Amino acid sequence: MNKSRAEDMLREIGLPLGGGILVVILTFFFLVPKVKEINSLRTDIAQQKKEINLLSQKIADLKTLSEADLQESVDLVKEALPPEKDPFKSLAMAKKIFQDSGVAIESFKFITSVSSGSGQKKVDLSPLAINVSFFASFENFKQMIKEVEKILPLVKVEGLKFGSLEATASASLPDFSGKISIASFFVPFPKEMGKIEEPVPKISNQDKKFIEELKSFARYQPEVTNELAFPAGPAGKENPFPF
Repeated sequence: MNKSRAEDMLREIGLPLGGGILVVILTFFFLVPKVKEINSLRTDIAQQKKEINLLSQKIADLKTLSEADLQESVDLVKEALPPEKDPFKSLAMAKKIFQDSGVAIESFKFITSVSSGSGQKKVDLSPLAINVSFFASFENFKQMIKEVEKILPLVKVEGLKFGSLEATASASLPDFSGKISIASFFVPFPKEMGKIEEPVPKISNQDKKFIEELKSFARYQPEVTNELAFPAGPAGKENPFPF
């Protein structure tokens, strides 16, 4: 076999072989990644279409609600269960309830352990309770309990213990002393708005009934007086709840 014939055979075999190798290289480094990228884009587009459909359904559900009524309900629930603890407001509200009912407060203190109920759906309640020593007539005490049960923010009697009795001049029901624990509750705003795939929460008939009941409750209105002010002093702040 002469040299010319060998070169011809090399061209006939080498060129197709080199082209095949080049195709394999290009396929491995360029075509395969592009195919994967295209498949990934198709998956993302399909997921986005699904999310758009879910959001469209949510928008349709929201359009059936009255924005004004919904805002009123939100404001009312926020007033009933504030998102943040406010010890000063709880203290001032308790003082106003007792004073308006004619119940004398002898002393008070905050307590940390409060029961939030059992056997019900778990709610992230953050309770704040005040233990109050009081002195009152039966009628005034009864009026105070009514005030506690029908005021916003919501307040609950957690404990009650009666002490000594004191005879009255009219020989009617005696005045008495005791201790009562009153708790107010706070519910922090949710940290998440919910997942896209979850439907818009529906307001049940029970929720509507609860909201209508809250509308009949009295609202606590803080009084701006010198007694509740916080003037600077040697101890930092004056006691806002003098008795």
